Amino acid sequence: MSAVKIKGLKIFFSMFLLLIFFSCENKNTPKHNTKERIESISISHIGGRNGFYEIIKIRRDSLFFESGTSKPAKNTSWKNAVNIPSWDALASSFKLKNLDSIRSSPSIQHLDGIDETFIIKTNKKSHIYVNAYHDVHYYQFENFKQKLEKILSQKQPATIKTPQP
Repeated sequence: MSAVKIKGLKIFFSMFLLLIFFSCENKNTPKHNTKERIESISISHIGGRNGFYEIIKIRRDSLFFESGTSKPAKNTSWKNAVNIPSWDALASSFKLKNLDSIRSSPSIQHLDGIDETFIIKTNKKSHIYVNAYHDVHYYQFENFKQKLEKILSQKQPATIKTPQP
């Protein structure tokens, strides 16, 4: 046999073994039929004449708040813990079955407007909405914002005032 045939056979056999290796399924791994659940929620308001921004990120155990303007440069931020009942109340604002049907609207930043952006991350995917005010399911966001305002009023340090756009 020539060296070319042997080398070609070796490459074919190696590729065949790699395909078998990567196609094998480990029977001990759990199936991915786990129930979808919310892992984090972010809301931001960005835009306006002075480059206003406000970003709030909530996870099961923590809340991060940052706000300010870019002209003049001002920045306020703080972190705080979130208890499980507060997280459950916030996460229950959203119906997971409706998240895929919610539609965003165009940005209004170019008109010196402020864009509202929601990012809802679940264990299966991320959902991003910009200015979803006109969607039929926006009531979920309103409900969330009301619950969040109650939590922020309890958690926000007394010396920090949120700047108004």
